[in-house]
Amino acid sequence: GNPSLRQLVIRKGAGIKKVEDIKGRVFIGRRPALPEIALITTALFKVYNIDPKSVRIIPTTETNEAMDAIASNTVDAGILPGSAGAGYFKKASREGKIEFFDIPADKMNAMLKMLPPAFDLETVPANTYVGQTKPYIAFDMSTTLVASSKHLSEENGYKIVKSLFDNIEQFKTYHSAAKEWTVQRTLKQAKIPFHAGAVRYFKEKK
Repeated sequence: GNPSLRQLVIRKGAGIKKVEDIKGRVFIGRRPALPEIALITTALFKVYNIDPKSVRIIPTTETNEAMDAIASNTVDAGILPGSAGAGYFKKASREGKIEFFDIPADKMNAMLKMLPPAFDLETVPANTYVGQTKPYIAFDMSTTLVASSKHLSEENGYKIVKSLFDNIEQFKTYHSAAKEWTVQRTLKQAKIPFHAGAVRYFKEKK
């Protein structure tokens, strides 16, 4: 499916020029429903030798809450979820509220080694946001359609995958991210075994 990114977002005007500047700041580093936020926070602090006790790490329950906290200057930075070009990110960048931190590739790869295999890296193209003049790398947990291998038959699994990919143009009218739902990307980005019905469909498409 589409890339579902996890990005280091900085409050514009916070004076954070390098990752180490997060020390002593208020940082969104946890979300109960998204445990990967805490995993990335831990990896980030380890790679940059930041003592977690030197940062005020706070949780949020959903993205709008996190964006409001940044916009109201109560939070300095955080790890936030969202696809490249997500509306709430675009709005905040237009209003001069946020900027995205460009973590060097070597640091991102070092962090990636500390994270579960579901993680990958994705490049956000330049000019995706206002003032973003060069591409940067973000963590990606691609959206994945999952099913029980025991309770979903091969035939029904096949029908679901076929219905999705054979009607992708219609899917795009419901969700802009559907343009990323391609057979090629699915086969490349797979992190868990394919259902037997999906295997059958993909073999037919080859």
